[in-house]
Order: sequence, then C-alpha cells, then structure tokens
Amino acid sequence: MILPNGFDELIKMYGDPRPYLADGDDRDWQVEILTSIKLPFPLRYYWGEKDTEFSVSKTLRVHKLAADVFLMTLECLVREGLSEYVTHHGGAYNYRAKRGSSKLSTHVWALAHDLNPRTNKQGTPGDMNPDVIAVYEAHGWVWGGRWHGKSRDPMHMQLVLNY
Repeated sequence: MILPNGFDELIKMYGDPRPYLADGDDRDWQVEILTSIKLPFPLRYYWGEKDTEFSVSKTLRVHKLAADVFLMTLECLVREGLSEYVTHHGGAYNYRAKRGSSKLSTHVWALAHDLNPRTNKQGTPGDMNPDVIAVYEAHGWVWGGRWHGKSRDPMHMQLVLNY
C-alpha cells in the first residue's frame, strides 16, 4: 500500500472532510468514506479513564479504501499468535483534532487505530508489544511510538506519513 505523505496527499487520496464538516455534522462524511469490517478477534473498546469503561467490539468502522489493510493486519496478529497482546482499542473513526493541536486527526479519515490506549498514553514510552508493532509496520502502518517528545503516541497506528 502506498501511503499518502502529508496533508495534501492525504486529501488527494482519501478525500477532504472540511466541506462536509463546515456545519459540525459529520454524518454525510461518514457515509462517504466508512465501511465496517468484521474483526477477526473480539476487541474490548475502551473509552475512559476507569478500568471498567469497556464494551466488546466485533466490527470496526474504517475508511473503505483501507479496509483490506486493517483486516490483513489484524488477521496477521491472529496467525502470529499476537492478538492476545492487543487487549483493548480506542477505535479507528473519530472526528476530532489531533491531541494538543488544531490539525485534524488521521482518525477523521478512519486511517488510524489506537491500540491498548489505557497503558499507552501520549507522551509516554507505553508498553506496546514489539512483535505487534512489527506486524503493523510490515503492513505499512506508521507507529506513533517512534515520534518524539509530547507527540510520541505509542497507542497510535496510522496509514499516513508525515502528518
């Protein structure tokens, strides 16, 4: 998979959400870009600060042009016996800015997946399993744990370079 490099290529390859979001309603954008994939193993979805704030995900909403990469990566985790190291996730699609920035997050395009967010907070080294990271990177993903300083984000995997 060829990854877009920077914002301009991201827009060219995966669409521009800004016209859809001018009124603050992202439903038309979601219809335009999203599809659901069936997860090859159930993942607990974590949405808060408490250990009890989980629900079980059996599907994941992702960009329709990246669905195969999401699925192949997750299936590889199962084949390699690594799915047990992904204990929970924070989803893929979310209309929001990058944390600490006004730029749109790659989650707006559903080209990102947050893994084990409870134990991999932004700005920390986190505890991601190196073999899980290797599987994602082998499928073309960029791991946020390689970033530096406050932007280091060990939970974050994305299908975009330099953004």
